[in-house]
Amino acid sequence: HEKFIAILALPLLLCGAARAAGPRTIAHPFPAPPFSQVMGASGYIFQGTVTRVQWLKPTNPQDVATMQITFRVAQGIRGTQTGQMLTIKEWAGAWDSSNHYRVGQNVVLFLYRPSKLGLTSPVSGPVGEFVVGTDSFIGLTQQQQNSLSSDPAFGTAFGSKTRLSSREFTSAIRHLAGIGR
Repeated sequence: HEKFIAILALPLLLCGAARAAGPRTIAHPFPAPPFSQVMGASGYIFQGTVTRVQWLKPTNPQDVATMQITFRVAQGIRGTQTGQMLTIKEWAGAWDSSNHYRVGQNVVLFLYRPSKLGLTSPVSGPVGEFVVGTDSFIGLTQQQQNSLSSDPAFGTAFGSKTRLSSREFTSAIRHLAGIGR
C-alpha cells in the first residue's frame, strides 16, 4: 500500500517541484506537447480572476492537504460558464507559497478533469496556465511558445509571438474548440 502511494506521488512531487519554481523560471525537462493536445486533455478551459485561495488541511489520516482556489469566470470555454464562480482543488504539495495563484490575478487556464479525489491542475503544468497582465496581454513562457508554434492550428495563428492579446487568444481557442462567440 505504501509503495503504491509512493509510486503515485512521485509524478506529483516532480510536478510540484516544477510548479514551485514558477512557470517563468524553470526549464521543463520534457518537450511541450502540441497545443491541440493540451486543449484535448482539458476538462475546464476558461479565462477568469482568482477570488479566493485557501489551504485545506486533511480531515482524515488518509487524506492529503489541498489548496482550494475560487475563480470568477469571465469567459467560459469548456466545462464552465461565463459569470460562474468555479472552485477547484489542487494538491497542496504542488504549492510553494509565492509562485501560485493570487487573489485578483487574471488567468486563462486549461485544467484536467478532476480526479477521483476531486483534484485538478493545469494540463502539461505551466503550458496550461496563462497569466494575463494588467494590459490584457499574455506573456508566453518558452514552453507555451513551443507548444503553440509546434501545433499546425495554433502555429499559423500565433507564429513566434512572445505576447498575445488575451482577447485574440481566447477567441482563437473558442473558434478551434468549435464554440461560437
